[in-house]
Amino acid sequence: MKFAQKPIVRIAIFCIATVIGVIITLAAPPEGYTVELMRFLGIFVWMIICMVFTVAPDWLVLLVALVACVLLKVNTFSTIFGQFAGSTVWNIIVLSAFVNSMASTGLFKRIALKILTFFKPTYNGQVLAIMTSSTALTPLVPGEISKLGIMSPMSCSVSRASGYADHSKPAAGLFTASFVPIYIGSLAFMSGTPTVYMLLGYIGDHAAKFTWVFWAGACILWFVIILVLFYFFITRYYKPAEDSEVASSEVTAKEQYEALGPMSKGEKLSLVVLAVCLALWTTEAIHGISGLYVSIGAFAVVTIAGLFTNRDFGTRIPWLVVFLAGFILGILTLCSTTGFTNWVGGIITPILGPLASNIYIMVPIICISAYILRSFVVSQNTTTIIIYSAFAPIVLTAGGNPWFVVFCAYASTCVWNVKFTSVAYIQAEAFAGGFIEHKDVIPSSIAFMVINLIAMLASIPLWQLMGLA
Repeated sequence: MKFAQKPIVRIAIFCIATVIGVIITLAAPPEGYTVELMRFLGIFVWMIICMVFTVAPDWLVLLVALVACVLLKVNTFSTIFGQFAGSTVWNIIVLSAFVNSMASTGLFKRIALKILTFFKPTYNGQVLAIMTSSTALTPLVPGEISKLGIMSPMSCSVSRASGYADHSKPAAGLFTASFVPIYIGSLAFMSGTPTVYMLLGYIGDHAAKFTWVFWAGACILWFVIILVLFYFFITRYYKPAEDSEVASSEVTAKEQYEALGPMSKGEKLSLVVLAVCLALWTTEAIHGISGLYVSIGAFAVVTIAGLFTNRDFGTRIPWLVVFLAGFILGILTLCSTTGFTNWVGGIITPILGPLASNIYIMVPIICISAYILRSFVVSQNTTTIIIYSAFAPIVLTAGGNPWFVVFCAYASTCVWNVKFTSVAYIQAEAFAGGFIEHKDVIPSSIAFMVINLIAMLASIPLWQLMGLA
């Protein structure tokens, strides 16, 4: 929250959280549970309070919480921090390094510009072209910021070349067309964002069945519905007074594409490596080679070819995401080993059980809870942890797969109603060069809340067929 940026407020909240945490830690454990549960519960409550009120960065709060668990002997250091040796963390490191090295060649910008040249230069055509280009990049680049860095300036160029005034509804519509498929759609593919691997870490052994194709299959209906409904929303709500042909936008795309010149050696190599990776990722169920090992092989190739250097190791790997993933997985490990999950399930199931026993009721509750929390909770991770801690025990107690809980929760945190809670939106606006501002796209965030809920509900039968709900 904004007010928590004042040092005196942060210190006060820290002290209050610490007192509450100590009281819980010293309390007698419930019958059938150990003192380790109470120690973890006290630390967990302290952690949530500090994260909700942004007393310190999420990574620091999580690190302090995990170290406190080691010092209080909640579990061993190797168990608590052992997730850094797991596949989730290494998938994030290797996949990000591999694909970000290819992005530096300009290949993805070339692909996006080429797609733009195929569509009619009407407003509807522009929206469809930008959405198609953004969607094409979604599974290719692991990370929203890199993709937004390509498409946000492009939507600005198309808007201004078409004569749409900055901050006008048509301009905001073109920005939304570039933003939504990337920011939201990246969750639909394991190669779309490192966050996917972090979400898989939430569900433990249930993650074993997820290959690139299986994850995409679980998310594809949700993603397609979002794309289709957003296209209709943008072309209706944001459309200009007259949707006549605007030849200049088509010329702009062609001119930018031609200005790139012939493909460089780096682009050609990247294209071949990417094609091989996509083929291996999508056929993992046939050949049995883990996507992690495919990514490592691809990373080795682009590094040997000189597309990735020692300096890039520090700049092209999202180390903040890596550490956040490892820390969050450590917390989730403790939720299991201390009995926290079973204890919460025993408390919440009698309260929410009657409502949550029906997935068509539980999913809207999860989505709406995320929308509300994100109005004042800055961190998507904090919101997801809170919701998962509340609802996953109910699903696990019933013998179900908690995947849909964490997916619905995190996807629903992607709202941008409040600017300061959406880092991706802030970055996209900066990339856009000033042709839109937050108030111009608040309607699109509200539309997302409705469309996302529709897409989630429509996906439930598919999830049930796949054994995910």
